[in-house]
Amino acid sequence: PTFGFEGLKAIDETNGLAESVSDSEIKESMSLLHDNLNIGAEPGGAAGFAGFINIYRKKAKQFKGKKVVIIITGNNED
Repeated sequence: PTFGFEGLKAIDETNGLAESVSDSEIKESMSLLHDNLNIGAEPGGAAGFAGFINIYRKKAKQFKGKKVVIIITGNNED
């Protein structure tokens, strides 16, 4: 990615996380966003949400009482 090194640096400096996701997981997250929140996300924009879902499923207790920010890009055009 264009800013891959900067992203890795930000993850390191903030003790953040990164997660890889499959195309099917991205499609699932796009459907969840659209069907439940009326958010029309494009695949690259939904990838972060898909990663969060994966991490949350494995480590839900780590998120108790914390705020999570996920940047989602796209549009609501059908």
